[in-house]
This record gives sequence, C-alpha cells and structure tokens, in this order.
Amino acid sequence: MSVSNLVWSLKLVQYPDYGTNDFAPSAEYVYFTGNRLIIEEIKTRPLKEVLVLKKLGGDKVTLWEGYAGFGLPLTYQLDEILQDVQEERTNRAPR
Repeated sequence: MSVSNLVWSLKLVQYPDYGTNDFAPSAEYVYFTGNRLIIEEIKTRPLKEVLVLKKLGGDKVTLWEGYAGFGLPLTYQLDEILQDVQEERTNRAPR
C-alpha cells in the first residue's frame, strides 16, 4: 500500500468541528489505535516515498486522536510526521 493510500486510510474528522463526532467508546479506541498504527507504518517507509506527504493534507480535516486530543489540520500533522522521519534518518546516518 502506498503512503498516499495509508494517509487516506486514516480516520479523519472535520476541522475545526470535530466536537460533533459522537463515536462509541469502542469505535473511538479503534480509530485512535488504527491511526497510530498507520502513522507508524508510514514512518517505516523510505524517505523518498514519505516525501509525498508534502502534497497531501488539507486544512478542513484532522486526525481522530480521541476526545482528549484535538489536533491541528491534517496538513500540519503530516508535516510533523515527515519531520520526524527526516530527523530519525539523519540521526541514524553514520558519522
């Protein structure tokens, strides 16, 4: 599955109207956990593939992070994931 497909597999909610989503506790757990697993999978991909995150996202949706974690628009969240990957790869490079 491509990084683009992984991103569109994330559970997204309208931003900033995320408070209108009323999920059952079990659905909330599945969405939250699923999003974390998808993000971890994205972070394992080669940097060349992960760079597509720059072209994705938007300011009208955000990741579902549970009722306690209202995040920023998806564009900012994907940028944060890309920065994490780049930083990890830089720190892992031989010196």
